[in-house]
Amino acid sequence: MRMLAQTDGQYNTTLTALAVKSIFFFLHINSANKTSIRESGWFKPIVIASVIFVITIILILVIALPIALTPKTDATDTKLQLRLQEQQQHHHYHHRHHQQQRQQQQQQQQQTQQQQQQHKD
Repeated sequence: MRMLAQTDGQYNTTLTALAVKSIFFFLHINSANKTSIRESGWFKPIVIASVIFVITIILILVIALPIALTPKTDATDTKLQLRLQEQQQHHHYHHRHHQQQRQQQQQQQQQTQQQQQQHKD
C-alpha cells in the first residue's frame, strides 16, 4: 500500500512538473514569435473550454479516484465511538467531582456555622 502511495505521489509531481514546463514552453514560443497570445488563437472559446475540461478530468483522476478506491474501514468509526465514550466518561467524572466538591463545601459551611453558634452560647 505504501509503495502504491509513493508511486502515486511521484506520478502527481511529474504531472505538475509537466504542466509547468508546458506553460513555460508555450509562453516561450509566444515571446519568441513576437505574437500576442490573442493572435495565436489560444483565446478561442472552444480551446479555453477544452483546456478547462482536460484540467478538470486530470484533477478528478488525481484527487477523487484514490479517495473513491480506498476501501472504507470501520476503524475510523470505532475510533470515533471510543473517543465519544471517553468524553462522556470524562464529563460524568467531572460532574461527580463537582457534586462532591459542593457537598464538601456545604458540610464545611454547616460545621463553621455550628461552631460559631456554640461559641455564642
